[in-house]
Amino acid sequence: NIISLFLLYRYEALTEDMARFYVTEMTLAIHTVHTMGYIHRDIKPDNFLVDRVGHLKLTDFGSAAKMDDHGKVRIYKIKLDIKETRKL
Repeated sequence: NIISLFLLYRYEALTEDMARFYVTEMTLAIHTVHTMGYIHRDIKPDNFLVDRVGHLKLTDFGSAAKMDDHGKVRIYKIKLDIKETRKL
């Protein structure tokens, strides 16, 4: 992924402190999205980019969903009546 390629190119290996820093940045990015009332729904290393000063940016919000007042994402299923659909 982009993060590991960038960091390995620059440092060859991550120290424990560097790993802790990037895990913290990932956690804070996800937490910030949640405090804004959204669920990302596609968290994976490829969706974290490193900016020019070394901080992470969370990307690809195409699958994001708004949470309700209870912190839940409601998925609504529409039941189609096959008989009625065929008449159309």
